[in-house]
Amino acid sequence: MINFENLIQILKYGTWDKKLEASETLVNFDKDRVLEAVLPLLQSQDDDIRDAVALTLRDLQSNKSVAPLIDAIVNPINPENISTLVYALESLDCRNYFAEVFDMALSSKPDIQIGACNILQEQNFVITKNELEYVSYLLKQSHVHIFFYKCLKKVIKQITMTTKRKKGAKIGKKRRNQKKLGKRKT
Repeated sequence: MINFENLIQILKYGTWDKKLEASETLVNFDKDRVLEAVLPLLQSQDDDIRDAVALTLRDLQSNKSVAPLIDAIVNPINPENISTLVYALESLDCRNYFAEVFDMALSSKPDIQIGACNILQEQNFVITKNELEYVSYLLKQSHVHIFFYKCLKKVIKQITMTTKRKKGAKIGKKRRNQKKLGKRKT
């Protein structure tokens, strides 16, 4: 039986195939223990280590890893190798990181754009009016491929509609409550 410490050592020093095997096996251990051991490895100089950790985090599906992954993407060790980190985010709840994910969608790398667009389309982001105006401005200033431009415009439209529906629901609820109060008085 392979023990936990050996799997971490394999993540650090093994071949790529062994790193993948270790990554797949680590999900069978306590999530908090795995997170404590692998999150610092996102700062490794070795691209393969970071990629193996990202795949481990994706499989763990612990939202505790969202902030460290976002940080590793926004402040990359190697800006040319963050695609797997973005891929890992797709299985996690990124709703509190709208601006960061939107910024990823404006990347010059199509694989990062695709991952970010997937996150933006699949998760229910609720953002402020200022955030909406800011990302609309960013999109207008960007030079992304037309496919990604349309994807991001659609995301902005969905968020705008969702925000309006929620605001309308609050107003409707307030009116219903006022009617109930009015009926009680009579």
